[in-house]
Amino acid sequence: MTKPDTSNILLGRADIRVANYLSHIDNISPVLGSADSLGQTQDCALNNIREFEVIRNFDSPAPIGRYLTDFGIGIAATILNANIYILAYLFGSDPGNVTDEIRLSPSKFSPDLIKKWRVEAEFVYPNKEDKMVLILPKTSLINPNSPSLVNMDSPENISFEFDQEEVENSSWRGMEFGKIIFDKV
Repeated sequence: MTKPDTSNILLGRADIRVANYLSHIDNISPVLGSADSLGQTQDCALNNIREFEVIRNFDSPAPIGRYLTDFGIGIAATILNANIYILAYLFGSDPGNVTDEIRLSPSKFSPDLIKKWRVEAEFVYPNKEDKMVLILPKTSLINPNSPSLVNMDSPENISFEFDQEEVENSSWRGMEFGKIIFDKV
């Protein structure tokens, strides 16, 4: 029996920038600019998801331990004043050809065809001099194991999560799930 264990670290407001992950897969530094921005977030959290298998002794129902069977991280965000162009882009549509709808087809939910994104979340500290950049080199907006896609708390603020996938690239060796950089603005 597996038991999920999730811990979230609330990071605050960020500028979320996304691009096709293959465009920058060899670069381990922040490379996305304002043209790649989805906008400012109302809130942003780093999710650490672990799944454990409970170990039991045959002659006792009490658990005697557990071992890690799965591990992952993701970033959950609520974009302020999101619009249909942002959503169309994230769901694989051409934002230049959007009318008033986003068409969802089976191909957009197929695990093999789901778009992969590089996500950079830039947090500027209150002193306006220092910043933190969280880089997730290969994420998917949709978790193929869960059909929950977008939670619309209100029409203008849209919540979603990017799930990090392990990167198989020598540039990211030792940091396959991403990295955090502290720097000056």
